[in-house]
Amino acid sequence: MLSSLAVFIINVPGVWGVIVIATYLAALREPGLGLIAVYLAVVNGLVHIGHALAFKMYNPGLATGAALFLPVGAYSIWQFHMAGVAGFVAHATGIAVAVAIHAGIIVYVRSRGAFEGRA
Repeated sequence: MLSSLAVFIINVPGVWGVIVIATYLAALREPGLGLIAVYLAVVNGLVHIGHALAFKMYNPGLATGAALFLPVGAYSIWQFHMAGVAGFVAHATGIAVAVAIHAGIIVYVRSRGAFEGRA
């Protein structure tokens, strides 16, 4: 089990902080960089669903991921496409950043043995 501090650090600066930064970058630099925030939410939802399926148990974030992050993320990706503000590079960047952040979180969680004894 992760400590409350670890959960806070992972979620506040590691997820929501990145979403805030991506939103500012989209507004001030390049609209396509907003896809970092979108894909971060989508990957987060997929990770929570994957975790629930793998361990056959509920986890915090599952309901939000399934009910909010995936449908809103899909809609947002479609809106970026319809607006024509995000090409292949923006999508690839968004996906790469989201996957890298979540891979880092998974490595950290596994290094702490947080999944031990859950099967």
